[in-house]
Amino acid sequence: MSTKAQVHFQLLPVELVHKIFDYLNAEAIVFSMRLVCKQLYSIVNAYNRYELDFRYISKSDLPLLARIIDPDAIISLKLSKTEKERSIRSLLKHFRTDFTRLQSLALFNLYDRDLKIIQNRIMKCPLKTFSIFNELWNVRKTEAYISNILLHKDLSKIEVKLDYDSITLIDWPMSCGLKHVIINNCSSATIYTILNHSPNLGTLVITDNYFENFEETITNDKQFNSVISLSLAISANIAMENIRSLLSCLPCLAHLRLISKTLSSDDSLFDGSEWEDLITAKVTLLKKFEFSFFGDLSAYNGSVTPKSMINSFQTLFWLQTKQWIVKYEDGPDNLQSWTFHIYSIPIFIDEFHYPSPVFRVVHSTLNTDVRCEKVTVDTNRLILYLTKMMSESTLELVSTIVRVQYCDSES
Repeated sequence: MSTKAQVHFQLLPVELVHKIFDYLNAEAIVFSMRLVCKQLYSIVNAYNRYELDFRYISKSDLPLLARIIDPDAIISLKLSKTEKERSIRSLLKHFRTDFTRLQSLALFNLYDRDLKIIQNRIMKCPLKTFSIFNELWNVRKTEAYISNILLHKDLSKIEVKLDYDSITLIDWPMSCGLKHVIINNCSSATIYTILNHSPNLGTLVITDNYFENFEETITNDKQFNSVISLSLAISANIAMENIRSLLSCLPCLAHLRLISKTLSSDDSLFDGSEWEDLITAKVTLLKKFEFSFFGDLSAYNGSVTPKSMINSFQTLFWLQTKQWIVKYEDGPDNLQSWTFHIYSIPIFIDEFHYPSPVFRVVHSTLNTDVRCEKVTVDTNRLILYLTKMMSESTLELVSTIVRVQYCDSES
């Protein structure tokens, strides 16, 4: 570091230096920044927003880290038992007191005894965010632990990834202060329970839903006006009537994302006029509508064509009022069926293959050559087929790829 750079850094207000620390892990702050000079030593000692991720802290660093960092200065913990000899009790014993200012807690694949130990240490903490991801089959009391966490008066966000049965057994308090809920493997009954018990809920994300007879789940005409964002990934055969019943409860919705993971048999899902009628009747405040539906083209025997489907999304409502762009693509699913995919732009998907080894884009609501349209994707993992890209001269058509966490390539 140059002398000039050192002078400039030392002139920064302490609050700004602490803001920079917010983007560093605890090891970098304690073992690097703290040793640069006396001034930074003092600034580090005054820092009180540590976020510890035990998944990546080495066993040798942990005792020293725990001696230097005051537990009251820790606001976030991520706990995972990745090694057999590393029990949660042995991890936490290095800290002499409880984490009285803990605001965020994330747990990964922990056993019942681990959850009990953690519960005793954090029940009085001002938790605002809680996440639990558990793929262990012999954990029997996870749902009871989550039920206790939901009693935290400051809790505003929860993310749960468990098996279907465990989520069903969660006991939701009559009224909790949750504003954001992300959950998987749940039924329509669970969705309604969450809505009914969360009067402040603004965002609901369901990553794997079995959307069975939602209209039978609703017992009254109650509306949930606080919900402005809904994201559903549906594993079962989705029907427009179920969607209609759900949206009838959410009149203030501004963002809607619907992902069908299986082939859908309801023609209404692929009809832009049906969606236009539903949106104008039930969710008039909707500003952003993202969807992805699959169907079996061979089942229609020519009664519905790709062109007729895309035409229904080319009205003034879609192109001018809402400015929502839709694309249609199809390809062989096997020797006997032909699958089509109709979706909004940008594409949102956990894993994106480009160019698609199966589907080919045939139509777009934009009156342009689909072969010349750029591809915009919201994805976590991108797989590129380089040989096919070069042979088809498609490399220059790849547009902004948002939130890519991992990129792979295949020839």
